[in-house]
Amino acid sequence: MKINTSDIYIKYVSKLNLECISLKKEKADLESSKEYILKNLENYRDFIESFCTIKLDEIDKVTLSYFNRTILQKKYEDHYSKDNLLDLELKTKRLVNAFVAVKKRLTEINERLIEIKKLSVESSEFINILRSFNKSVIDEILRGYSFNLGYSLSYIKIVARDVSKRKKKKVDWGTSNKNKKEILLNGGVAYEVLERDEEGKILTDNGGEHWIAYHNKTIEYLWHWAKGRAPFPNKYFYKFKPTYCGAANNGSVQKLRKIERENPENLRYFN
Repeated sequence: MKINTSDIYIKYVSKLNLECISLKKEKADLESSKEYILKNLENYRDFIESFCTIKLDEIDKVTLSYFNRTILQKKYEDHYSKDNLLDLELKTKRLVNAFVAVKKRLTEINERLIEIKKLSVESSEFINILRSFNKSVIDEILRGYSFNLGYSLSYIKIVARDVSKRKKKKVDWGTSNKNKKEILLNGGVAYEVLERDEEGKILTDNGGEHWIAYHNKTIEYLWHWAKGRAPFPNKYFYKFKPTYCGAANNGSVQKLRKIERENPENLRYFN
């Protein structure tokens, strides 16, 4: 299954929209709770007005700890018994505590809604962000760092691999195609297999000049996903394939090959 940047953008916007809808619903419920608490606090207006340094109309500005500090240690009024006063104080504190918690969550929701609005970008800008991020990650890995994918997916890095004992040699297609082109330009015939048996062995050919060339390097530098360290199941069914041809022929594989050609001293980062 393949996924492109448009699919990622649709999922991204959908996730933001769903979060926004959920937060707005929660906000509406909390606003109702806030009004309900304020309505109940009206029953304790006399206590607040008599034994606190703040007024009920100012309750929206306080925290619970601040409210506790506003309670005056003064002589109880005649129409309050000590037990009744303590009961009133406890119930008022509970309501104020619930009110402060609701107010705090409402603040968090409003801040997140503002953040979501800023995160909602056009698809073109979203794609540019992804490209910029990918480019930065590739450049950092090529400087010798490893990139942790997160979500228990392990990391990506460049590894140096000894290929001197490899049984099957790797074709150098750049040199091979150059050889073939020269043969044809000189009026020659490039080698071509005409027939193979069921096992793939050559039966007949055209008798032309051989043009396939092979890499003779003992060390090969490769992009590597360390999926062996990842704990998720069935990981060996998944494959990591680095980009070969990016914008302006600037894919991740090409960038690595460019280092090999032009700055081989930097290959020490991958040993």
